[in-house]
Amino acid sequence: MYIPKVKYKVGGKIDGFLIDPKTGRRFLGDFVQDYKGNFYKGTTIDSTSEVLEFKKEDSENQIRVEGLKFIYREPTEKDYEAGFFTRYFVRDETTSKVVEVDRPKYIEILKSKERIYSTVKLDWLISGEATDTYIDNFRVVGLNTLNSEIIKQNSKILKGLDTQVLKDPLEFVRK
Repeated sequence: MYIPKVKYKVGGKIDGFLIDPKTGRRFLGDFVQDYKGNFYKGTTIDSTSEVLEFKKEDSENQIRVEGLKFIYREPTEKDYEAGFFTRYFVRDETTSKVVEVDRPKYIEILKSKERIYSTVKLDWLISGEATDTYIDNFRVVGLNTLNSEIIKQNSKILKGLDTQVLKDPLEFVRK
């Protein structure tokens, strides 16, 4: 399939967004629009060009997350009494940036129709012995070890969680 250059337009502003049918995710790379209104990956159209789906911006697609901003949350006294508090993290798959958000923002992202965000919700342990102790030769696991394991497990789900946000397993811990 050959289309002359005068019959297509490279890039530009469109009234909606493009979806890669192979992944089902929003496409953010270079694209071409032909004279029939079809969209393709890349900067030219040839027999190997991959088709993109165009989604018009309408009220059905309006539930959007406008940027991610780190929201610093601290546990309350009630959380310390319970021994843990729930934390919410989001990763923007286009930039690989991981941030902590509050519960309302987390729910907004879960309800969003955009598929460029990955999320994880975890219970962070904050009350108890910080380090491992031994009682009669039995190891009592401390919060440092437990939270390190929480970080390790959730970093498999949300890449960058351990290197960008959760660097200190004793964050907020008190006896």
